[in-house]
Amino acid sequence: MLQVDLSFDLQEFSSGLESLEVEATNIRELLAQLDIRFPGLGAKIEKDMAVTINGVIYQETLIEPIEDGSEIYFIPKIGGG
Repeated sequence: MLQVDLSFDLQEFSSGLESLEVEATNIRELLAQLDIRFPGLGAKIEKDMAVTINGVIYQETLIEPIEDGSEIYFIPKIGGG
């Protein structure tokens, strides 16, 4: 199981839940599982958030593998131009 921590702005999708346990082997699968449980959450994360896996930040990470026991956080994507 993965521990997924949701920031305050994502908790509106989860009825205020701050932390979830989810089974997934990569980020694409994780987002699909979140979207099943909380419609719109996976799409919001994919569009607006970067992912941290065990403290490492990834901007584009849909196929990034994740292991059982990993800690996942979502943070706003860093934009520039």
